[in-house]
Amino acid sequence: MPPNSSPLERVFRRVDFEQLQMPLGFIRLMEAAFCVLSLIAFRAWNFHLSIFCPNKASHHVEFGSLDIDTLSVSRCNKTETLLFDPNFGAGADFVAYLIPLSLFVTVTGLLFYLLCYSHYTSDDRVPVLDLIVTVLLTVGWMIGTLSFSLSARAISEATTEENVNKTMVAHGICDGVKSGDECRWESHATHAPLSAVTLAGVGLFILFASNIWFIYKETPFFRERQARRNTHNNLPTNEPYTLE
Repeated sequence: MPPNSSPLERVFRRVDFEQLQMPLGFIRLMEAAFCVLSLIAFRAWNFHLSIFCPNKASHHVEFGSLDIDTLSVSRCNKTETLLFDPNFGAGADFVAYLIPLSLFVTVTGLLFYLLCYSHYTSDDRVPVLDLIVTVLLTVGWMIGTLSFSLSARAISEATTEENVNKTMVAHGICDGVKSGDECRWESHATHAPLSAVTLAGVGLFILFASNIWFIYKETPFFRERQARRNTHNNLPTNEPYTLE
């Protein structure tokens, strides 16, 4: 290594890019990409509501959070009301925390594979920890995707133009307006990001679940199991067991 090389060059030389061609590195890379896509889609959802009252008074609401049960709007008589019932956000809240956590784990794991894979294979505690975290994230995405899909469906139905009209009437948005005066509203919601998050969640569940096997093969549990099977079949303990 040249003595005058920069720290960045020294780090770059340590990177083992071959790990990206192996199942562990490639799947972690795909997991990180799906996490980024789900985060972008999660932040892309928005609900816009404009209320036009008499005397040119108007209220505009731009809501980007899936916790729509906290959305407060003003009636034309200047009173406030919560527009939606508090029964939508449980699945969305769980996924909102699960996405950045999964992104942190996948990026950290990927960097560890690329920079410290020799330590990963020499210290049995590291792959065991990796296996435990991956199993927990697999369960998390199974539960999170299911609960989010239910929340997303409820939010999509609640924010359709027809249902928004019913909700606005039920909450008396035009209460206090004199007969003949104009009182109207316009609403728009983007529903595609909700479907994108659900699909990304399914993809992440599949990726984490499939990665369990490849991580398990790096643990001492797998090596001990192989050694017992090789002994049972009168094979050398360092020879891999095959079905042939």
